[in-house]
Amino acid sequence: MQFPQETLDLAGRIAGEIRAKVGDDPERLAQGVYSHLNGRFSYGFKEGLVQGKFIRWPHEIQKEWECIEAAAYTYVLADALGLQPRMMRVSSWMGLPTGHETVDVVVGGRRRLVDPLNSMYGDVRYFKDQIRVIDNPVTKQCVMPCSKVEEVSKDTVIARIDYYRSDEGILNLLKGGQSLQNGEVIKVFFRYDMRKNMLELQVRTISPFVSVSSYFSWQIYYNGKKPVRRIMEEGAFTRHRWSQLEDKSPISRIVIGQKDGEEQVIFETLQPNKVASYYLALHHIYGVLLNKKRPNNTISGSYENIKERIKSATKSQQREVLVALGNELNEASQFIFDDREFILEKLGERIRGMKKKGISPKDKARYNDLRSAYIDFVRMDQQLPFLTQRFLDFAALEYHIRDIAKRRNVQSIDVCDSLMEHSGISWEDVLKTAENGISRMMEEKNGIPLDIIATLDTLIGRLHDRGLLH
Repeated sequence: MQFPQETLDLAGRIAGEIRAKVGDDPERLAQGVYSHLNGRFSYGFKEGLVQGKFIRWPHEIQKEWECIEAAAYTYVLADALGLQPRMMRVSSWMGLPTGHETVDVVVGGRRRLVDPLNSMYGDVRYFKDQIRVIDNPVTKQCVMPCSKVEEVSKDTVIARIDYYRSDEGILNLLKGGQSLQNGEVIKVFFRYDMRKNMLELQVRTISPFVSVSSYFSWQIYYNGKKPVRRIMEEGAFTRHRWSQLEDKSPISRIVIGQKDGEEQVIFETLQPNKVASYYLALHHIYGVLLNKKRPNNTISGSYENIKERIKSATKSQQREVLVALGNELNEASQFIFDDREFILEKLGERIRGMKKKGISPKDKARYNDLRSAYIDFVRMDQQLPFLTQRFLDFAALEYHIRDIAKRRNVQSIDVCDSLMEHSGISWEDVLKTAENGISRMMEEKNGIPLDIIATLDTLIGRLHDRGLLH
């Protein structure tokens, strides 16, 4: 079996460019493959979904790729350079119950890993619970936890991509769940639950430097291929691992269904557990303290102003509008803490401390993750200063709360309770804020990509017509 001719042509052209740049030495050619592909595309499934191809051949990839696409791209380019590539597959990856494909090549009689998706490169050894490369200046990580490493043939790779482009293969991808957007702050994930006949699209908002984040999910339940029930749910969580949210804590939800042929809407405010309580209290206290410090602030009016000015701007003007508005709000000093930058400074100190102490191969991935987060945040601060300063202001509040809790030997939620009592805030106030929040989200869809829901809805109808769903 062969890759499509368009893919072979693409690989041949890039291989020629690499040879012209670095010569014929296998050492430099292998690094040339890695350097050409590392950071070239972002991780995501949305582009393939929108294209209707789902898993693509290398020549169809534009801005995003996922595991098998990245491995196929690396394989075909290394093959065009005569580096004798092998495709390796693992059963679980980075502690996640999902497979991953990677590629190694021959350099000087040794196998060398070339994995641009994981920023991992170097002479490789395979163990039953991890893949390890010898530390070198190029690789950003040296250890990849995994299980059951095995070589798969080129024919198997081609057949697998063909399968994932079929309806049966697409169904498997839906069941495993896929990432549609993997930004630093906003992450969008979707999955299909065969047992419940339910499609879930989940928007996760990761709060930088804060221990609790929020999610908003849109769940659609089907009877056959007809949507019969929708649930919009808001909640909090601490960490995320692929399709799973750790300490997932629903706060409120809206259930939309049919009763006697008419649409029925039920709003539910749920009893928050400790994680949800802490998340709600933290946000409510922040708003109260901001109003106390800046009683004449114009923040709500500014947000309305932002909406109107963005709405009237063209797509190319929107970033400029946001930056201009951010600068206006910065000048208005709509923040609680004047020393909020110390949160970012502490991260910088931690990174410098790790480097000074010496970075072991085991810790290299962690060091580079922290360094990348720091650089990304500084870059974002230059583009959208108001947004990042708000993040730091909010993070400073949690830092002080956790510091007080540590000194008192209590939990952070206990400090929140004391602050609420001191400020005259009741839990009824907090839950009312949550109720208003989810009502607003229902109206605005909270960034849920409705075009993606429509695409998935059409796909599920097709899978049902083919008898793949019941």
